[in-house]
Amino acid sequence: MGKRALWLCAWMMGVMWVFGDGYAEKPKERVESQEGGSGRQGVSLVLLLKQLNEKLERLTQKMSRIEGRLMVLEANQHKQAAEIKQQYDALKGRIEKEAANQAEWLKKHNVAQFVERTLLREALQKQISEVSSDLRLRIARLRALAQHLMAGTPREIQGLSSGRMRWIPAGEFVMGSPSNEPNRDKDEGPQRTVRISRGYWMMESEVTQGQWKEVMGSAPKKLGHKNCGEKCPIEGVNWHQAAAYANKLSEKGGLEKCFVCIGEGEKMQCEGVGNKGSDYVKCKGWRLPTEAEWEYAARGGTKTAYHTGDCISAGQANYDGNNPQTNCEKGEYRSKTIEVCSLGRNAWGLCDMHGNVWEWVYDGYKDTAYQELGAVDPVYVAAASDRGGRGGSWSGNAQRLRSANRGGNAPADAGHDVGFRLLRH
Repeated sequence: MGKRALWLCAWMMGVMWVFGDGYAEKPKERVESQEGGSGRQGVSLVLLLKQLNEKLERLTQKMSRIEGRLMVLEANQHKQAAEIKQQYDALKGRIEKEAANQAEWLKKHNVAQFVERTLLREALQKQISEVSSDLRLRIARLRALAQHLMAGTPREIQGLSSGRMRWIPAGEFVMGSPSNEPNRDKDEGPQRTVRISRGYWMMESEVTQGQWKEVMGSAPKKLGHKNCGEKCPIEGVNWHQAAAYANKLSEKGGLEKCFVCIGEGEKMQCEGVGNKGSDYVKCKGWRLPTEAEWEYAARGGTKTAYHTGDCISAGQANYDGNNPQTNCEKGEYRSKTIEVCSLGRNAWGLCDMHGNVWEWVYDGYKDTAYQELGAVDPVYVAAASDRGGRGGSWSGNAQRLRSANRGGNAPADAGHDVGFRLLRH
């Protein structure tokens, strides 16, 4: 309360100064000259001093309130600090106790050995994983090798009384023809490496007249070589009829149908299942091969113009022997179809991949299709007015028999030299 004492002293000194000045003895002349104004001055000073006194009193009260708040805050800070320290000490004690309990438990349960065994088990699991990965890789390689060793393995066709199919292994090949191959067409390029991701079973020959009748009940109206016999290839069928045959053969064998067909007879319209080529090639029933699947099978692992080499003779295929491949010898022209598998096979056991009759494939035909296709299981399904054909025929020259040669025709047309063969997974 020192400030109050100072204030009181100041007030008393002011009073003494005012009243003392008014009542002190002064020279006469000064008293007389200032008699009228000194009274007024004293009154003004008293009022001013009173105002100062009131203001000082208010400031003193405000200061007292601030001091009180400071004391409260200081007390609260001490209290909070004490509480925080108390919490810290309690937490520290709990941690030390928990650490001691864990140490006791580890000692009691011999955790050191447990950790050692865990680390050993993890190391063994890592080794097992590495060995398993290596084994899976080896198994995959063995399966691929087994597929190739099985290439050409025959099997009876379920749903038919006669006829066989051959195993075609998955693999890669160069599709199309090189720029220096004689009589090459522009639609056979650009050459590119194509991968067939899954193996498949392909009929070893074109569908025969006997196999057609067994499934469809009667021969097609446009069959040209009726007197050739049951073992001659069916011809005079359009693309839609070939698709319908595939569906009926799948149905006889209890397999999935790979085509959706509407209508009957010559008015029938068929399309492959699904909205994409990838849907079609995954179908497990009988279906027409894609261009890539057909050429891969026709080559049988070869890279030459024919699976027989750069030339083919009339003793190896049924075609117009008067028009051989460039730098190759002429041969017989039979001018008709002959029984399937009469003139030998390729390395995978397939007959007549060159000549006898053209073979429908699934793809739409476009001369620039190879520029638009991918490298794995390619199939051209974009809008196209024609469907593809492969292999050449009895009436064509040797150029048309080449493995890379491509043809196309309206799917509703039924040529006198056009047939087909099927495959399935």
